[in-house]
Amino acid sequence: MLQARNLTKRYLDGAETRTVLDGVSFSVDGGEFVALRGPSGSGKTTLLKLIAGVLEPDEGEVRVALGQEPARSLTRLGRREGDEYRLRALGFVLQRPRLVASMSAIQNAAIRLMSCGMARSEAQRAVLPLLERLDLGRDVDTSARRLSDGQRQRVAIAAALSTGPKLLIADEPTGNLDAENSARVLALLSEVCSEQNVAALVATHDPQVSDVADRTLILGGGRIEEATGVAGL
Repeated sequence: MLQARNLTKRYLDGAETRTVLDGVSFSVDGGEFVALRGPSGSGKTTLLKLIAGVLEPDEGEVRVALGQEPARSLTRLGRREGDEYRLRALGFVLQRPRLVASMSAIQNAAIRLMSCGMARSEAQRAVLPLLERLDLGRDVDTSARRLSDGQRQRVAIAAALSTGPKLLIADEPTGNLDAENSARVLALLSEVCSEQNVAALVATHDPQVSDVADRTLILGGGRIEEATGVAGL
């Protein structure tokens, strides 16, 4: 589903060039839940942005399988295809979710489906089961500005899953959640991967993520240092 091949990304840091990613290669199969661990500044967020196609690598490529087609390089997708990839095939959960403050939880969760052309009432019916599984059933009509940080994150996760993406990437999705809600979110992500053959890559500092992941990748020094299936690393 996802192949990263020799990804290199550099940034200008004053007069010097800083290499954030240095020849990173790995793959994630459909139905596989992979945790991405590493210290702050190790390049986890940059890597997710490359996979989302919102950044381009200086070297290497990201290849994704869309539908029944063979895997294709993101850099070779046209603008329209790239937008379609991010809207339908990719679910992206940010560390700090961007919700529309004036809209309710269910309206925010339904935004992606409405962008795909679904009527508002139908989209809201479609996302309601996701919100209920994330313990937000009593808060669906609450304005986003009144939601806690943890509730906002769970609404963003519901939105990301609403279109039935083939690939889910998430940046610290449990960072604002307590232990109980972290466990609930991780269980849902694991179930979705298995039931819908979704490939998931979750960047995190949370050891709970590794506990439920199929594999853990360790990013450090711009490279994947270790890949393991051992929980808790």
